Amino acid sequence: MKKYVLINSIVLFIGLLIIIIMREDTTIFGGFIKLIGLSFTIVSGFLLILSFFGLKLNRLP
Repeated sequence: MKKYVLINSIVLFIGLLIIIIMREDTTIFGGFIKLIGLSFTIVSGFLLILSFFGLKLNRLP
């Protein structure tokens, strides 16, 4: 379980870092990279919240 939380925390940090680094970029490619960073952030944040409640995706009804 600690490995699961650690990996999700790292992915969350990477997603936030991508968003911060690409903050000033206004090109289409920069927007695509920001979208990837936002996706990392949302998904890993959701999985971290589930793990704090003791749930995993295979246990959801």
